[in-house]
Amino acid sequence: MDRKAVYIETTIPSYITSELNGNIIILGHQKLIIAWWRDYRLDFKLFSSQVVIDEIKKGDEAQAQKRLELMNEVKILDFSREVEELGMSYFTFFRLPERALFDAFRLAVAVFYEMDFLLTWNCKHLANANTRIRLMEYNNKAGLKIPDLCTPEELFPEEE
Repeated sequence: MDRKAVYIETTIPSYITSELNGNIIILGHQKLIIAWWRDYRLDFKLFSSQVVIDEIKKGDEAQAQKRLELMNEVKILDFSREVEELGMSYFTFFRLPERALFDAFRLAVAVFYEMDFLLTWNCKHLANANTRIRLMEYNNKAGLKIPDLCTPEELFPEEE
């Protein structure tokens, strides 16, 4: 079986390495990604970018170190001028707020490098139906591959 390429977005290492959350929904998300990372990550080729690395370096130093260590086995893709331009195009096209600029850049990396999946818990700007539809519209016109914007629960194997 050909292993699919997965772009690992910032929320993934953050959820794995954070203290378990008291909010039952976030706790469920944490437990899902921890199980996926432990049991299924090797079924995929894992990628990320310097945008994600820069973001996970922020905050508490000990937590940042845990996030960085987790990402040691993930191949880091170059953030080129073409990626930046595509990210700015997405930022404008999706009319994202300023604080979501890096969401546009993460999406641009996944598209530019033709990832099969962009794995995230960011459902506000990335893994949601509206973004998928708009991305399909944009990328079809531009002749670009469309990665599946998904949450970890969507990458568990089918039950037999």
